[in-house]
Amino acid sequence: MECDRSRGGTAAKREVHKVHTEEKNMKATLMKFLRDEQGLTTVEYAIAGGLVGAGVIGAFRALGIQVDRVIDLITGALTGVVIN
Repeated sequence: MECDRSRGGTAAKREVHKVHTEEKNMKATLMKFLRDEQGLTTVEYAIAGGLVGAGVIGAFRALGIQVDRVIDLITGALTGVVIN
């Protein structure tokens, strides 16, 4: 440590400069990530896919209930029918 003080603290200055440079690089990387719209597009497709999937599931459930009712009506109508 004594050596650093005798040289005017150049090692400390280099360390401060290194930390400052790393902070600038991290900030630049973060800003690049925030400006990147490709990630946003992926999220939009994921949300749209989820909504389509939920709609398909809801439609099949509703369709299944209707099909079940039709089968019950047909079965009820054919209960008294005798096939020769």
